[in-house]
Amino acid sequence: MSGETVLLQAEIERIRRVLASIRERLDSARRQDLPRLGRTQLTAVFIAQLLDTFYTAVETLFLRVSQHFENSLTADRWHSDLLDKMILHVNGVRQRVIQEPTARN
Repeated sequence: MSGETVLLQAEIERIRRVLASIRERLDSARRQDLPRLGRTQLTAVFIAQLLDTFYTAVETLFLRVSQHFENSLTADRWHSDLLDKMILHVNGVRQRVIQEPTARN
């Protein structure tokens, strides 16, 4: 296995830990913070920030995978191009990262 592949695996694991931590925080907010604080604009902003951080971590993960496999992304459509690349199974190279319905929702 190449050094770049080992680095990608380490980056994937790091991001997975970050995602797990954010999910735990979201679960905690749903179970504890929302019942205690109520559904206010402040709690909505708090939850939105956690979701934004989660999305950014997922997008970073996809970008690292894409860069590793030298996928080209167009500047004006890079977000949708990135999702398009992540649904592809590339024989002998890599498995798909997400299912197509996930990319479309």
